[in-house]
Amino acid sequence: MWARVKGRAENALLTLPFKAVYNLRPGMMKPQPGQKNLQWYYRALGGLYPPLRTMFPNHVCSIRAVAQQP
Repeated sequence: MWARVKGRAENALLTLPFKAVYNLRPGMMKPQPGQKNLQWYYRALGGLYPPLRTMFPNHVCSIRAVAQQP
């Protein structure tokens, strides 16, 4: 269901008269130390970040990197 809702929201944003619209769908986001409300499987998969970042650099990022984008 979340994919349908996100898809509708993205399509609605694209119809607005903005100069540019950026929709982000990362494949994996690295959990940050001290992050709260984190699912157990994100903690478990956090160790896969380095090899996935090497194999799929355009699909893996950290939450910090997303926050720093202009």
